Amino acid sequence: MGQKYLRLSSFDIEGDYVGIVKKYLYLITDGKRILIKLSKTLRQNFDLYSLPKMTRIRLSGVIKLNIHNSRLKLHTENISAIAFPHSSGEIRSYPEINHTKQPPCPPNAKIMICQKSGCRKRGSEKLLSQLQQTLKAEGLHQQVKIQTTGCQKQCKQAPSCILKVGKNKYHQIRPGAIKQKLKKDISTQK
Repeated sequence: MGQKYLRLSSFDIEGDYVGIVKKYLYLITDGKRILIKLSKTLRQNFDLYSLPKMTRIRLSGVIKLNIHNSRLKLHTENISAIAFPHSSGEIRSYPEINHTKQPPCPPNAKIMICQKSGCRKRGSEKLLSQLQQTLKAEGLHQQVKIQTTGCQKQCKQAPSCILKVGKNKYHQIRPGAIKQKLKKDISTQK
């Protein structure tokens, strides 16, 4: 098959952060509004949702050419927050904040909660919020990834919730039991 993209050059864009639209970073630079797609690892490593609007940021990466349709693609490899707006209107500089593309450290555990209509009717949204509160209260929210899923084919036992810790899988777990299983399994993995 061969290579789909040809590396052309590197880029360095500086602009004012406006917001996130799905997977895209909305940026204003030189009076022009642009959308730049960010990789999944960059979106996970750099918390853009908590970044104040009109923060000055710098993006750098590689420009690639799709050899099949001749379209250019900006592959962002680095995001840096350069200056933050202050409440008095002045701009304060913080050059030490820098997030480079890195593989995210995998969480020790994952909780998968069905969000299809049958499970939602039977309380999966309430279960999701209870789980988030329990994990934060126990200080486990950094070690556990909560993932919403489609149908898990366990509609009779709705709401369906699966806890996966390493190779261990627990079905139909509730917040109190999750806390015990996580503490036990995570402590044995260390």
